[in-house]
Amino acid sequence: MEQIKLSHKLSQKLALTPQLIQAVHLLRLPLPALQEHIKKQIEENPLLQPLGLEDLSSKIKAFLSSNSERPHSIRLGSTDLYNKELLLENRQPDTDNLHDHLLHQLRMTFLSDEELAVGEHIIDSIDSNGYIEIPLSQLSNDTGFPLERVEKILFVIQTFDPPGVGGRDLRECLLIQLKVKEMERSLAHTIVKSYFKELTRKNLTVLSKKTSVSIDDVKQAIKIISSLNPKPGAIFSRDKNVTVVPDVIVTKHKNALKIKLNEKELPGLNINPNYLKLLKDQNTSQEVKQFIAERLKNAIWLTKTMEERRNNILKVINAIVKIQKQAILKNLSHIKPLTLAEVAKISGLHHSTVSRIVANKYASTPHGTVKIRDFFSGKYTLSDGSLISSKSILLKIRDIILKGNKKTPLTDKAISDILQKDGIQISRRTVAKHRKKLNIPSSFFRP
Repeated sequence: MEQIKLSHKLSQKLALTPQLIQAVHLLRLPLPALQEHIKKQIEENPLLQPLGLEDLSSKIKAFLSSNSERPHSIRLGSTDLYNKELLLENRQPDTDNLHDHLLHQLRMTFLSDEELAVGEHIIDSIDSNGYIEIPLSQLSNDTGFPLERVEKILFVIQTFDPPGVGGRDLRECLLIQLKVKEMERSLAHTIVKSYFKELTRKNLTVLSKKTSVSIDDVKQAIKIISSLNPKPGAIFSRDKNVTVVPDVIVTKHKNALKIKLNEKELPGLNINPNYLKLLKDQNTSQEVKQFIAERLKNAIWLTKTMEERRNNILKVINAIVKIQKQAILKNLSHIKPLTLAEVAKISGLHHSTVSRIVANKYASTPHGTVKIRDFFSGKYTLSDGSLISSKSILLKIRDIILKGNKKTPLTDKAISDILQKDGIQISRRTVAKHRKKLNIPSSFFRP
């Protein structure tokens, strides 16, 4: 007879409480969005006020009198009004912003904090049209996760709305949309998957022969393909120009670099003292005291979270500047290989925290404002065993093309030969991939 045995296992699991969700949210926010968030918190929580604000006793009395019935419906703990509003905010993404729309879906999909961090990094790499800007190999280097794992998370993101998002090129974008339409066995899917080159050339005769169908059937399939959206992310784009505001300012002092956060437009937070008086007043009802106590707890938590955010950003930027000093002092062609995992080790933070800090943020440097994420780059081993960043190779290819003879533009093979003479063993195909990332046409189409 089989014996039944009892066993127990200890495991750690991160519980994403509403306050932790907001802390993660604050960490990712760039400066303009953070300004709006703090302004909203000040409007919603009467205990919060910007530093230096004048006495608000009349406003407090009006608020309390107009909300005299409100405290009776409030319960302390995880179901309080503040947390309900917070959860609601996280369920309703800003539909005008593609990244927020995708991040909302991501949070509803992944339970692992590590998967969430990798997914966020992938989404940060999606451009306004909905395409992945960075090769998965670089994302793997940046996050320190195996390529297979990064690709699996990308495949999940490719199931998100809008259909076609997360494609690495037009072909994959169209295949994703056909899969969503459950047309994986259709002629349209076959043409996009196996005969995409013939499709782009609109060679109906060749397509008809290769698929063994009539030209009319090919035309019908192309009609279906033409109905798909080649730029799925564009529906979230705004017509107005967005002003880039640097979150960090890096300045040069002799041969050293000085770092400071751009906090000039960010209001310092203070606790409204008038509410504290009401909290201590024996004549204040218990219901009102309960209301004030809960808002006080939330106000204190926000100020502490803001300070922690500030300290963590400085840790990450200091770690980046330590490695990329030459790239900042000179230009990005001097960038060194650097990953999220390396910055996490130097700063003493988890790599998921580092990933959230560098997302959507900019740094003002002596050579202009750049994305903080641009200071990260995968590594490439030269023929002499030394390391060079993959972004340096990208910039070298750009410079070779720009300095080349305009009358006889260099081919990808010629560029590959030039790089190999410098010890960079890189194939013609890899040069072509880098050139496409730079949005530079092939030598045949270059003037």
